[in-house]
Amino acid sequence: MDELTDIVKNSKRTGQKNSKTTANTSALGLRAKEIATLAKKYGVMVQPWLDESLLSSPQPSDMSGMDLSRYQNDSTKHDGLMAELYEFLPNYLHALMPHSQFVTLVSPLESSKIIGF
Repeated sequence: MDELTDIVKNSKRTGQKNSKTTANTSALGLRAKEIATLAKKYGVMVQPWLDESLLSSPQPSDMSGMDLSRYQNDSTKHDGLMAELYEFLPNYLHALMPHSQFVTLVSPLESSKIIGF
């Protein structure tokens, strides 16, 4: 069982209000360095400038990051970038992506502070 699931279950047991938000914040705190490191790798290996709107978009079901049709128009380009991002990040981080703290962690300046370069 992953850490996010454990945090959600524990927050429900203790009766914390907004347990999903609390769980997401806790999970982000536990994984801050990992998220910042992945953001750096993504910026070097995939896309140097991350469009933050991708983080709140759902994973496209009809396109992969390698699909050549992603270059047909602006809409398919956006879907291709989303698919690529979802494929790059581990599945257990997908639920955390829309959270505002996640957006902060993947910003180049903040991720550099967290991992030290």
